Amino acid sequence: MKNTRTMPGLVLGAVAIVAFVIGLFMFAASHIAAGVVAEVVAGIAAVVAVAWMLGQHRRIGRAAAAYAAEHPEARVEPPTA
Repeated sequence: MKNTRTMPGLVLGAVAIVAFVIGLFMFAASHIAAGVVAEVVAGIAAVVAVAWMLGQHRRIGRAAAAYAAEHPEARVEPPTA
C-alpha cells in the first residue's frame, strides 16, 4: 500500500465486522450479555473506523489541493473519490 496512514481505519473496520459476527453468534447461542458487549464493540469500532477514514480522505484532499496551488504548471487530475 502506498498510503499506510489509512491502515488503522482498515484494521478497525475488520475488527468491527468480526465483532459483529461474533455478536450475532452469541445471540444465536443465547449468550445475551456477551452478544451485547460484542455488538457495542462492533459499533464503536465501526464509528471510529469511519471517522479515521474520513479524516485521512480529507488530509489527502488538502495535500492534493496544496500541491496544485504550488505547481500551477502541473496537470492536476480530478479526484477519484
